Amino acid sequence: MEKNKRNFLHKFNEKVKENKLFVFFFKSKWIFRFPNKKKILIYDGIVSNVFTDYLDEKDFHILFTRGESVNITILLLSFFTRKFEKISFNYYYTYIKYVKPQVIITYVDNDLFFYRFKNHFQDSTTIVVQNGHRGEDFFYSLRNYKKHNPEADYIFVFSENYKKLFSKSIKAKIIVAGSIKNNSVPINKTKRSKSLLFISNFVYQDLYFNFGDRNYLKRKSYSFDEYHQSENQLIPIVAKYCKENNLEFGICAKSNIFDNEATKIEHDYYKSLISIDLKWSFFPSENTIKTFNLIDEFSAIIFIDSYLGYEAMARKKPVAAITIRDEAFKVESGRNFGFPEKLMNQGLFWTNSFDINHIVKIMDFVTNVSQNDWEKAYKEYHGKVAGYDFNNKQLFDLINKKINKNSNLLRS
Repeated sequence: MEKNKRNFLHKFNEKVKENKLFVFFFKSKWIFRFPNKKKILIYDGIVSNVFTDYLDEKDFHILFTRGESVNITILLLSFFTRKFEKISFNYYYTYIKYVKPQVIITYVDNDLFFYRFKNHFQDSTTIVVQNGHRGEDFFYSLRNYKKHNPEADYIFVFSENYKKLFSKSIKAKIIVAGSIKNNSVPINKTKRSKSLLFISNFVYQDLYFNFGDRNYLKRKSYSFDEYHQSENQLIPIVAKYCKENNLEFGICAKSNIFDNEATKIEHDYYKSLISIDLKWSFFPSENTIKTFNLIDEFSAIIFIDSYLGYEAMARKKPVAAITIRDEAFKVESGRNFGFPEKLMNQGLFWTNSFDINHIVKIMDFVTNVSQNDWEKAYKEYHGKVAGYDFNNKQLFDLINKKINKNSNLLRS
């Protein structure tokens, strides 16, 4: 029974994926000329500016994979040279074969298709850049992708802890470089003394699908209230603490400033949790630079499970990590502090359990600690949980070496 259910779910999901291709095809911009030969091919155009801002326009081309555009000539050619089971992979394979890039790079490290390219394009250097938190479910999927011999030349990861997980899951040279977005923004001085900024990981949907369990059949959806149980517990405590200690309190929102509906819902949600008379600020998301500049402005940061909290640590900011989501969900999804390393349940500046007294002690520490003392306390974990490589020097030095270009010729 379970085997039949599993097979049905697999076939259903594959059918949905194939149907999406046809939807993409008719909604996409159609291009009828062959793509230009380029030294660098960026696979997937999502947030491609993390690469293009550093590269010369004449050196790269973007292979769009989300229906933004479809190259009709390549698509037709892929039908005649079909050698793979997926229409989409045939298209990508044919596209790359035509462009003949020296470097194939992606910012979508959880797209398993990408890890198949190295086997078919031995003369190209494949580079993966991590773009977000990855739980045990992703690495489980990667390890079980064996039939396609997943491989990459280089994978640039957030931290030493992620390096361990990738190293166990795939053949590649793993380089700790931190977050490519974080690395692109210089660290500024604190502007708001005696202040605390909460980094929101607000989910604006009726049901949140938990990715915690490796077994897909055991996964479940959480309601809005169930998912935000951690915020419901924490925010009143933080607000009260800020009022009692005369701290400026701000919330770094997840919703975008240009999405009025989502911004209002998120603002009103936090307003409902701050029932005391407290002046506080709400900062909708606008762009990468402004987000990291906001983090730099505040004297201390607090978060539950947004990776921005770890990026703040990489920027040497005192951070309170109240990583209590897994306890609320009663799963082990990789949201505990320092994942995948098994650290103590509580530490000087973190807790994986909802313990009010310890949370207050953590806030006492991060809001009063000197910069020198913070760096001493965090030194043991620097690199383990978040690296920092200003201007992404390691990555772009490597790319330019592979295309035989002087690093000094990078666009600034």
